[in-house]
Amino acid sequence: MQYYDFPADEVLKRWIAHGGEGYWQLIEPNDGFHPNLISNTITAEVYLDYIARDHPGWLGPVNPNNAKIQELFGDQGGY
Repeated sequence: MQYYDFPADEVLKRWIAHGGEGYWQLIEPNDGFHPNLISNTITAEVYLDYIARDHPGWLGPVNPNNAKIQELFGDQGGY
């Protein structure tokens, strides 16, 4: 088990690096409180980076068939 504080500053930093303007773009407009899909995606990337750095064994080995999968199916835009 590992605890990490919510990485709000890192999420904002990455959002700005992608051309975002500020926190207001990362909040769900329906309730004005919860993080939106963009924020959740960046947050997941940040936590994955933390885990890869701190506990790489938790992620397991890289799939040895990744190159073959890419060759067969190409880049499907992350789907």
